[in-house]
Parts: sequence; C-alpha cells; structure tokens
Amino acid sequence: ETETETETETETETVEEIPKAVADQTTPFDADQTTPSSADQTTSEEAVLEEERESAERATETTLREHESLKPMVLEPLLIDRLGWHRLGGAVVAAQLLELGKSNPSVDPDSDLARVIGEELPWAYAKLAETAANGGADLDAAGTILGDARWLWTGAGFVASADVAVDCPGDLRPYLHGVPTELAAHSELLAALGVRRRFSPEDFARAASALAKDAGGAALTEEKVELAAALAEAASEALAPPPNVDTTRDGSVDGGGSTYPSVPDTARVANTVAGRFAL
Repeated sequence: ETETETETETETETVEEIPKAVADQTTPFDADQTTPSSADQTTSEEAVLEEERESAERATETTLREHESLKPMVLEPLLIDRLGWHRLGGAVVAAQLLELGKSNPSVDPDSDLARVIGEELPWAYAKLAETAANGGADLDAAGTILGDARWLWTGAGFVASADVAVDCPGDLRPYLHGVPTELAAHSELLAALGVRRRFSPEDFARAASALAKDAGGAALTEEKVELAAALAEAASEALAPPPNVDTTRDGSVDGGGSTYPSVPDTARVANTVAGRFAL
C-alpha cells in the first residue's frame, strides 16, 4: 500500500510539471511571432504608402502617353483676342482700387506701403484712363464700382471723388485735396468718375464741419486754426460772382435776373469760424 501511494504522488507531480515545462520551452521562433512593435507598424505603413504613390505616378504617366489631349493646351492668339484674355478690364481694376481704398483710408506717407502704392498706382490709373477713352459698358461698370468709394491716392491714403478737385485753393488736407500727380494728365478719366474742376461753397462748409467734429469741442491747434481760416477764405471766394460780372450794392447782377450773394469779408468770416471752434 505504501508503494502504491508513492507511485500516485510521483504521477501527480509529473502531471503538474508538464505545463510548466512546456511554458519554459518557448523557442526563439515563438518569440518572433509575438505582436510587432509600433515602430515596426509605422515602417510597414510608410512602405505601403510609398508603393501606392509610385504606382499612381506610373499610372498617370501611362494615361498621358495614351491620351495626348490631356497635355497642356496652347490657345490660338485669335481665340485669346476674341475672349478678351489679353487685356485687363477696367471693372477689374476698379474693383481692386475699391478694396485697396477700403483697407487704406490713411497711410503713413513715409512707410514702405506708401512707397509701393505710389510706385504701382500709375499703372492702374493708366488702365482706367484707357477704359474712359473707350467708353461703353466697361466704363459704366467702373463708375458704378467706384462711385463714392475711396480710389484716389493722395500720398497718405485714399479719398473719394467728392473730396478732390482739379483746382484746389491751397492745402486743405486732410479734408479736401487737389488732383494727385499720377492723374493730372487723365482729365477725361477724372471727369468720367466725378472729379470736379472746382469745389463748391458747400464743400468748404462740409470740410469746416468735419474739422469742428474732429476737434470734439476742444481748442484748435495753431495749425488747425490756419486750416479753418483757409476754408473760410476759400468759401468766400467760391461765393463771389463770376469774373467780369458787375453787381449792385445789394448783390444783384446788373441787367439780369440772377442774384449772387455779396462777397463776405474774409477776415470777418475767418473770425466767425475761429470763434465757432472755441479758439
């Protein structure tokens, strides 16, 4: 009986050791079959993508060789001319000036931006001048786009046609301006886009009102006082009757039914304006 128990214990120990032995007998081959690392996966994916890219390039080259019509097309000059692709329309230039003026109502005149704008704008104005000379729908479109927009470069920003005149009486900046040098030779364009020969008395009054508003009730600087006086003087000159017209004491024109207001005394008007600005 003792021998039988000993044999049974030996068999039990042997059975328990078998799984342990099997686990200890993992071969190098088995180790290689474990889950690959993330680095190995990345390398494998890159290889697959590279192979797909090369395959796509080969397919594209094959398609281009088989289909000549897919190669870049060379347009005939006559077709380009008929489609108008050889010239830039005035409406396109006007739209560009519109956005440029919106973005730059005022610019530091000593900045690089001011220098670049001053160098490039003559080309744009020349294109608009061509449009004005040709007339037609393109000019109408340009006029509609610019309208009351800021499109005239002053060297320190853009202003609208209403604030520019060919004959500007002195330096009335930043409210009223003379025609920019770049546009001096393009009188037809200026007239087409609403730039007048001279300012009206209402323009000087509008400028004086803007000056007062900008002052915000504070006393004007000496420079602004001079500007206010210049606006008053310009307004008085604009209210004067045309040359070679005789007026009576009450301001009526001899021999005619029209009446011009009497010419105000410049000093009196300037003093009135100065008083208004709390000087």
